[in-house]
Amino acid sequence: MSRKHVLAIVLLIMLVIAFIGCFDPPREEFTGTLIYRMATWNTYNGMNKSTVDTLTCPLVDLRTVLMKIEVTKDTLVHGGFADQEWITFYESNEEMLNSERDMRGVLDVGTYKGMRITQRNLLYWICTHPDNPQDTLDLYDLNVRDTMDVGLNDTVINYFGTDGFYYLVGDTLYNSNISPELGGGAGEFMGCYFNISPGKITDVTMRMNIVSLDWLDYNENGIFEYWGGDTLDNWMTAHDSIVTMADFIIRYYDE
Repeated sequence: MSRKHVLAIVLLIMLVIAFIGCFDPPREEFTGTLIYRMATWNTYNGMNKSTVDTLTCPLVDLRTVLMKIEVTKDTLVHGGFADQEWITFYESNEEMLNSERDMRGVLDVGTYKGMRITQRNLLYWICTHPDNPQDTLDLYDLNVRDTMDVGLNDTVINYFGTDGFYYLVGDTLYNSNISPELGGGAGEFMGCYFNISPGKITDVTMRMNIVSLDWLDYNENGIFEYWGGDTLDNWMTAHDSIVTMADFIIRYYDE
């Protein structure tokens, strides 16, 4: 799995998540409730952690600043203009774990076909320590490698449509499966598609299917140093049969 492929989707991968503050939504017929969260494979539904060697770190969370999550009823089209009508669902300026976010809000009834996530370039992979599973490691990383164009605290924007992950070039959207040369992500068919029904709850989880990554401690001092020569590599998904780095898992139920 390529590095660009991993970092573009995390968002996270990074993951991820739950939504806007807690409040009682109105019960008019034209609105419904959306709950959204991000999770990793190792923590979703309490699944058992994978057995790994001493250089491999199981991924359990992700920490970053997630500025904004927007949704749209419009369809994202490869080679089309990015002129969708975006509805802001979540905003924040705090750095926190995806598992700490509680995101919940009211949306108009309808079918939502796209999601746009704005986050800080700098992120932290939260992994269990290879020598002591009771401890965790914060392995800092970047969504975009070229810090000459995108600094540590600058924002990056990712688009998710019904047929996968999109990149914005100028004012045009490109599907990463059709034009991987524009940013990587080939083979990532994760799609965002959910319904909001009157008086119902739509529960969305973006589950990251990455179970572990390798920390290469080149200076052998036991301290992760991004600018000291250490690197991260070999992001592994849960099973060979899982072809997506992350999945949108949708549940519907009554309030």
